[in-house]
Amino acid sequence: MIYITTNAYNAASTLRRAIESIKSQTLTDFTYFVLDNGSTDNSWEIIQEYAAQDSRIVPLKGTANCSGAMNPQDFPELAPMYSGQDGYMAVLDAGDEYKPDFLEKMALFCTNNDLDIAFCGSECVSPDGSLRLDDPPNNRVMESGDIVRYISEYYQYTTQFCGIFFRLKLLSRIKIPRALGNFYGMWENKAVLHALEHSKRAGVLAESLRKHYLLPEQMPVGYKSNWFWWVNEMFGQLRMFLMHNGTLRKESEKFLWLRYFVWIKHIMAYIINSDAPTLEQIVDINDIVKNDRTKLLLRQNWKYLGMQTDKKEFLREYLAWAATLPDDDETRLSIERLKKKLNKLCKM
Repeated sequence: MIYITTNAYNAASTLRRAIESIKSQTLTDFTYFVLDNGSTDNSWEIIQEYAAQDSRIVPLKGTANCSGAMNPQDFPELAPMYSGQDGYMAVLDAGDEYKPDFLEKMALFCTNNDLDIAFCGSECVSPDGSLRLDDPPNNRVMESGDIVRYISEYYQYTTQFCGIFFRLKLLSRIKIPRALGNFYGMWENKAVLHALEHSKRAGVLAESLRKHYLLPEQMPVGYKSNWFWWVNEMFGQLRMFLMHNGTLRKESEKFLWLRYFVWIKHIMAYIINSDAPTLEQIVDINDIVKNDRTKLLLRQNWKYLGMQTDKKEFLREYLAWAATLPDDDETRLSIERLKKKLNKLCKM
């Protein structure tokens, strides 16, 4: 049995495209749960319209926009997905679409290789219409002991549920939505890592079977004050995953620090480019640079880690930014403290 789920929150502009992509699948034996997650537009009417036309589509009505809303405790209709029967589950974002042979190829790949979880590539479509292929380098089937060893190659495909096939027996064991459904914007990544920890066999299919649309309203435009807290949550989750066999291999440790650097570099860029009050920006940057984990990163040999960025150039970028800040009575002391901290880090 194949199940697909879609959470729709004010997705009227894209929802038809997503649903049509499922209706057009070459594998036709499936059940498709489409949840209106408390929308204020006409998403629910669209879902009802399609459900009336196609018995494979099951409409569900939620009350709030919550990432972890798809669970059988709230929606008894979903109980068969978590009953431990043979089959697989996939998730489609309401803004994306699957290519017509997604279900067929992923189901065949999983059953032929006895997989608990499988990933595929995507076509990323920017707001200007340009395409970027995001494909795994090659097909790979991994036993449990090999999953950690290859994490650096497939990690980017574990950052969201879309494009993944989950074995139903795996879902019944770990109950992803209830156990990990409250982790805000990064709960999907944590959930997939959790699923991988419990997988006996995982696979990567090196084909683009999903179209992922980067909508303007989804592009990062500012800074959220809890992002750095989530970076540390993700660091802990990834470290725990990399150590699930009891030891942290050197290559895994290098990869862990690379991920931490990528996370804080993106967040710091969002901070200085945001329209947040200057004092708030200074406090948020300072929270990152004074953090013990950041200081430990700066003590690492970046060439050994494989980083292309020069450590001092990275820090001087923020010194240059601090020099442009308005120097008034409210911010002067905070700016000086930040500059002092950055200069000290440059000498590490």
